[in-house]
Amino acid sequence: MSTPVTEVLAANLRRLMQERPDLNTQVKVGAAAGVNQKTISNCLNPGQRQAGKTGRTPSPTLAQVEKIAGAFGLEVWELLKAEADE
Repeated sequence: MSTPVTEVLAANLRRLMQERPDLNTQVKVGAAAGVNQKTISNCLNPGQRQAGKTGRTPSPTLAQVEKIAGAFGLEVWELLKAEADE
């Protein structure tokens, strides 16, 4: 069974934040990406998102993921690619 893309995004974003002292907080990533800190929090904690009025759990938009990837100098696919099993 494959890992949900939201979990892959969370793991990759967490790893990148640990590797980059200049982008090691949600506030710093949000500012560099031009998105709200809450968006970064939602990306890092997909299981804690609250369902909206429609009952659906929100996910980050592709535009938001693109901005976050850009803050790290990456392409979108690099944030959404699961690490290979070793």
